[in-house]
Amino acid sequence: MDPEVEARFARSETSFKLRMDRAEERMDKAQKREDARWKETQERWKKTEEWGAKFDKRLEATRKLVETGIKMVVRMNSRLDEMAKDQKLILKTLQGGRNGHGSN
Repeated sequence: MDPEVEARFARSETSFKLRMDRAEERMDKAQKREDARWKETQERWKKTEEWGAKFDKRLEATRKLVETGIKMVVRMNSRLDEMAKDQKLILKTLQGGRNGHGSN
């Protein structure tokens, strides 16, 4: 082969190798950036899951409190109904006379 052609071929080959090395470096940097992003995403996801679990616990506690409050209101309502009946009986016995002695 002609020495001039061999020299051009060698320069081309060297240039190609340099471009490939630079491309590999860029790819390595890009891969490292992508790995870092992925790690950040995983960390954010983990924090989100932890927050969700904490929220679920709080929501469950609130649900129990509301449920207990409703039970208390129902009990109080039934007691109030009983008291109203007792009051009506007392008022009925006091009507029409003194000391509970009615005229009927």
